[in-house]
Amino acid sequence: MPKNIELSTVQIDDNNADGLYGQMNMTRIQEERIIKQNEYTQQMAMKLNTTSNALILVISLLGAVLAGLAYISKLHSDKKKSNQMLNEKNAEINAQKEELESQASYLNQINEQLERNKEKIIGSIRYAQTIQTAALPTESDLNYYFNSFVVYHPKDIVSGDFYWYHREVDTEKETHIFGVIDCTGHGVPGAFMSLIGVNLLDQIVKQRKIYSPATILDELNKAVRAALRQEETENNDGMEAVLCKIEKYFDSRIILTYEGAKFPLRHYIKSQNKIEAYKTSRRQIGGKFRNIESIVKFEDHTLEIHSGDRIYMASDGIGDQNNYERKRYSSKRLEEAILESVQMSMPEQRDHIWNDVSAFMRNCEQRDDITVLGIEV
Repeated sequence: MPKNIELSTVQIDDNNADGLYGQMNMTRIQEERIIKQNEYTQQMAMKLNTTSNALILVISLLGAVLAGLAYISKLHSDKKKSNQMLNEKNAEINAQKEELESQASYLNQINEQLERNKEKIIGSIRYAQTIQTAALPTESDLNYYFNSFVVYHPKDIVSGDFYWYHREVDTEKETHIFGVIDCTGHGVPGAFMSLIGVNLLDQIVKQRKIYSPATILDELNKAVRAALRQEETENNDGMEAVLCKIEKYFDSRIILTYEGAKFPLRHYIKSQNKIEAYKTSRRQIGGKFRNIESIVKFEDHTLEIHSGDRIYMASDGIGDQNNYERKRYSSKRLEEAILESVQMSMPEQRDHIWNDVSAFMRNCEQRDDITVLGIEV
C-alpha cells in the first residue's frame, strides 16, 4: 500500500533537529519556571491569606480594645459623675445631719425645760393636794362618833370628788351630816370645783344652819350657778352628790334622812343581812340640765335605822371603772363586795373593796376619781 501519512508537526531532519532540540529545552526550562512561579504564587497567596487573616484578627482585636477603652472611658466618666453626685449627696446628708443634730440638741433643751416645768407643775399640784386634803374631814373627825372608812383615790393627784361631814348638837339629839360629791372633771379643774363645793356647803350648813339634805342640795344648786355665773355664761360645770343626815336622839332612836343628785344611797340592814340601794333625784347640781328643775324636785327621804347598820355613799367613778376587756366594775359588783365584807371591821372592809377594784382593773388606767364613804351606826 502506498504510504500517505501527513504529519501535523514539523519534520525533523538534520537541518532543524538541533534547533528544535534547543527550542524543546527552552520550552522545558520555561515550563519549570512557570511551575516554580506558580508554586511561588501559591506560597505568596497562602502568605497573603495568612497575613489577611492576621490583619483581620488584629483589626478585630484593635476594635475590641478600642471598644473596651471607650467602655472603660464611659465607666470612668459615669463613675466620676456618680462620685460627684455621691459627694453632693454626702454633703447634703452631712448638712441634714448637722441640722438634725442641731434640732435634736434644741429638742433636748426643750425636753429638759419641759421636764423641769413638769416637775414644777407636779410639785405645785402635790402642794395643792395638801390644801385639798386639809379641806376634807380627817379620819379622827369621822371616827370620833362612828366607825367609818373612806376609799379615796384621785385619778390625777388632786380630785374632783370630795367627801364632807358636819356635826351639830341640840337638847334632844346629835345631828351628823355626811356627803359624797363628784364635781365635773378631775385633776386641777375638778379640784377647783371641789374647793368651791366645800366652801358652799360650809356656808349653807355651818353658817346658815340648814340641815335638810334636800334643802342643802337645792341651795347648793343655786349657789353653784351663782358662783359660776351660769345664767350669764356658757359654763356647764356641775356636781352630782348624795347626802345623808343621821340624827341620834338621846332616847336611842336613830333617824336617817337622805337625798341625792343622781347618786344612790346604800343601806346595809344588819337585822336582815341585806343591802338596800335607795334611789335619789335625777337632778344635777348646776350644769346644763337647768330645765329639769321645774319637773324634778329634791325631796327628803326618812327612815329609822338601828345600831350595827351601815351606810355607804359613793361617786360613780368606782362603778364606771373599766378593765382591759372594757367591762365596767358596776354598782352591782360594789354591792357584792360590800356584802362579802360586811362582817369585817371598817378598815378591813375598806381594804377588801379596794383590793377587789384593783383585781378587776388589773393595772388598767384609772379613768375617774374614786370615792366611797362607809359609816357604821
